[in-house]
Amino acid sequence: MTLREITIGELLDFIASDFYKNSPIIPISPQRAISQHNNPNSKSTDVALILALDKSENIIGYIGILPGKINSNATPYFWNSCWWVDPEKGKLAAMPLFYKMLQLSNKKMVFFELTETTKSIVEKFKFKTEVVPGFKGFLLFNFAQILSKRNSFFKTIKPLLSFADWFLNCFVSIKLSKFKKDTSIKYKRIDTVDNESEKFINQFSKNQLIPINKSELNWVIKYPWIKTQPTTEDKQIAERYFFSLISKSFSNN
Repeated sequence: MTLREITIGELLDFIASDFYKNSPIIPISPQRAISQHNNPNSKSTDVALILALDKSENIIGYIGILPGKINSNATPYFWNSCWWVDPEKGKLAAMPLFYKMLQLSNKKMVFFELTETTKSIVEKFKFKTEVVPGFKGFLLFNFAQILSKRNSFFKTIKPLLSFADWFLNCFVSIKLSKFKKDTSIKYKRIDTVDNESEKFINQFSKNQLIPINKSELNWVIKYPWIKTQPTTEDKQIAERYFFSLISKSFSNN
């Protein structure tokens, strides 16, 4: 097994290479590669991907690194953007990929929404972990999604639950349609963050751990990772990619 590093500056050439086009598994979508190439917090020499290759140069695992920053700290930080290994061929690749990521980032890593497996690994490396309390709210009935995760019985009758959701939500929609909108509240949608918006954001984001400034927001808006009108090529790429690429609906507001 060998490890291969792909830098930010190499991403566009990588997705145009014969290796990428012919690989049955791809470690990054063209959308994400273009986006990360334009990341305002990155340098061309920052490593964006680490690939684990077998003797035949086939991808058996990969891990992604997204350069970023933290408020009140000039030291660059990095986010883990993806981590995948082949369930059979890549069993021995998972930890070498993780070790290499820690080495390249000097352990300046931030992780979000950890799985239990990843959480246990991160804790062993003495990373600080914190659970942020929150809640999930549903404006409409959603028994099919909620109950089907409880046990096999509800999973079996999921179609019936979906019909019940639709039926009950018809009444909810009628009720909601009777509410009058508050016309005193004014809002407007902007396509990019201008100077006026930036001043407003900065005024209320001084205590944020992760700075969300004009450059970051405009980058997110201009270079989304999701496609809603995929081409035939996009659909073929999605079959070789284990993370999100295509969605029926997606927008940044």
